[in-house]
Amino acid sequence: MPQHPSNMIVDALAQLEADEKIISDQAHRILEAHDRDLYGFDFLAIAAVNRSLALSVGFRNLVRHQNLICAGAILRLQLDTALRIFAGFIVENPHDFALSIIEGEHIRRMKDRKGCSMTDHYLVTELARKFPEYQWIKSVYEKTSNYIHFSDTHIFSMLDRGNYEDWSGHRIVIGPLDNDIPDNIYYDAITTFHNSTEILVRLIEGWIFTKDNPEKISAMKIP
Repeated sequence: MPQHPSNMIVDALAQLEADEKIISDQAHRILEAHDRDLYGFDFLAIAAVNRSLALSVGFRNLVRHQNLICAGAILRLQLDTALRIFAGFIVENPHDFALSIIEGEHIRRMKDRKGCSMTDHYLVTELARKFPEYQWIKSVYEKTSNYIHFSDTHIFSMLDRGNYEDWSGHRIVIGPLDNDIPDNIYYDAITTFHNSTEILVRLIEGWIFTKDNPEKISAMKIP
């Protein structure tokens, strides 16, 4: 399989490996927090970390093997992981929320503390409001959803990049490898994956602090 030769891609993928070490360490810290007490949300948080690790390794391998169709779908799943954990921060009782998920209930059928149904669209909107520095959240969610659902993205992926506008002489390319996609496209995807992981890291860090400092959290609440 062809491998990306550019240092830009190699260095960007190395950042994802560094992210994996961070979130792996977070799993251990969750379990160690507050004298190793175990709460309902711990199961959700650790499952999110585990999923994130698996997705990150898979994403890196797919980029190395120039398979953006699959890598794009995994990028969407990584953002989805952050969305699901974020939902636990806006409900009335995070532990009941986690246990409901364990029992098989769908998040879109649950409501946050404001009484709003937590559909994907709602979670994306609220997450973007929570992290305004990541202005790309909504657009990336919509764009990467096209990799999940069969769409025009898959049609254009099989056409020779030089012939997108020339429908009278189009050239169809079939195969598991990307067709002449420049490194900057991969780089943008890697950077967005890193940012999605960074959001998850910040959320998990918030849970670790909350679990380890219940008195401080209680004191911070507005009566």
